[in-house]
Amino acid sequence: MDLRLLRYFVTVAEEMHFGRAASRLAMTQPPLSQAIRALEEALGVALFVRTKCTVELMPVGKDLLAEVRRLLAAADALRPLAQSLARGEAGVLSLAFVSTADYGLLPALLRDFGVRYPGVRLH
Repeated sequence: MDLRLLRYFVTVAEEMHFGRAASRLAMTQPPLSQAIRALEEALGVALFVRTKCTVELMPVGKDLLAEVRRLLAAADALRPLAQSLARGEAGVLSLAFVSTADYGLLPALLRDFGVRYPGVRLH
């Protein structure tokens, strides 16, 4: 699924007007209309009711809108997550230690580590 098409869908749904949506997306209306048609074909459903003067969301479009927004938010979060993972600020850290380790020191170290790197899960 092309995320660009999903972003177009959200913009048209917010504007309820292809011309305004196209302007907001810095494109012209015909390619936007074609992109929405392509998305509808890919999904196998009509998302909008179009008349000469109005655009309305179909019931399936209304129901899909919240899910598409959630999906786009998750996609937008991938880059920062990948960068955090690459810097070691997120992910999973597996620990092993021998029984002779200082139990007085280890809890404080783990607590400090958790404060410094809240995105890292200790395993």
